[in-house]
Amino acid sequence: MTDYLDVTDDVRPMIADLLGVDDEEVTPEASFERDLGGESIDYLDLTFRVEQKFGVRVDFKDLFDSQDIATDEAGRLLPDALTVIQRKLPLLDLSLLGEDAGVSQVRELVTVAVLTQIIQQAVDAARVATVNQTPTSRLS
Repeated sequence: MTDYLDVTDDVRPMIADLLGVDDEEVTPEASFERDLGGESIDYLDLTFRVEQKFGVRVDFKDLFDSQDIATDEAGRLLPDALTVIQRKLPLLDLSLLGEDAGVSQVRELVTVAVLTQIIQQAVDAARVATVNQTPTSRLS
């Protein structure tokens, strides 16, 4: 069993390579979309890269699944949507959103630090699950 794995040093170059930006641009506070130019398809690629590197699957595209996030006719988030988003992404500071915020404004809150924490939590959860597995006994 390996010791605790800190993903921080691996995520930054992974995101830089994915988005074709310099490592120096990938700071913890940089917004994946607004500052670094990430798009929906990049979340899918990030899912594959994380799975390949760390052996855990994090479905980033599901974080903003429009079926779960209710909006009005103008695309503004409804109160129930904020509850869903907070449940899916408890690391986001939704207080930064204006009254007329839509999904795109929420997506801009996703920083490198938030993505790193999500990946870290998935790696930690997988490790705990592995540690907690008990060997199957064989009856003779």
